[in-house]
Amino acid sequence: MTSIRFIFVIILLCSTAQSLEFECFFYKINSSIIGELYNCDATVIHTGNPNVLEAVRGNHSAGLNNYLVQSINMNDYSHQLRQLPSNIYQFFPSLVEINVRNSGLMSITADDLQPFPLLFVLGVTDNNITHLDGNLFQHTPNLRMVNFMNNRIETVGPGLLDGLEPLRQLGSAVIFWNNVCIDESAFYREDIEALIQTLETNCRPPVTTTNTPSTTIATTEAPVDECPSSCRTLIDSSFNEIEYLRQKASTSESRIEQLEMQMKEIFEKVQL
Repeated sequence: MTSIRFIFVIILLCSTAQSLEFECFFYKINSSIIGELYNCDATVIHTGNPNVLEAVRGNHSAGLNNYLVQSINMNDYSHQLRQLPSNIYQFFPSLVEINVRNSGLMSITADDLQPFPLLFVLGVTDNNITHLDGNLFQHTPNLRMVNFMNNRIETVGPGLLDGLEPLRQLGSAVIFWNNVCIDESAFYREDIEALIQTLETNCRPPVTTTNTPSTTIATTEAPVDECPSSCRTLIDSSFNEIEYLRQKASTSESRIEQLEMQMKEIFEKVQL
């Protein structure tokens, strides 16, 4: 009976840990890059679909609400947050700073960041990221700080930081400490350019080639005596037509000569 209850508890836990809720502690913070922000320290709670945020709980400061939240710090103490919830923007549409710490995150994509074109700060630290697409920041051109410290990054697509001019400004930061292919940070334009070179050199994904079997078509000229019957029929028909046209041309020339003689005789009679 005890074992049956134990199995029931396990099934109940597995069935409920399938969606997400945020338990938020709301307060104001001071960012060195942006200034004062209204922040949510979010504890991730698994209750249903792991990719969809179903609810946000917590008490707001007086006169403030979810729409005024500009910064979020996510922590999943169970380390089950494999990707960013697809609908965070529905609860927090004004985010300019996103941090995910020690949560088991395995991937982050341009689609995840697309709803936040005004994003200034992205921190994904102490997670399990192994690869970053080169187009990750195509929808977030205003980034001033990027932090991927303490992940497992092995490869980075080309051009990851291309076009992010705000990252070259004084006070910006790019941090890749303690990863597989890179262990650097940069806080000045020259350092950022050097870090980009490291990404291009040490973190470039391997070139994959698709080996398709080559088809060699050997062509040889068939000897005349190997010409099939259809080929010989076509040749004979062509010779016959050529001979006919030659005969016709000869007949036409003879007729032309006769007509010319006739016209000459007519002209002579007229002149007399």
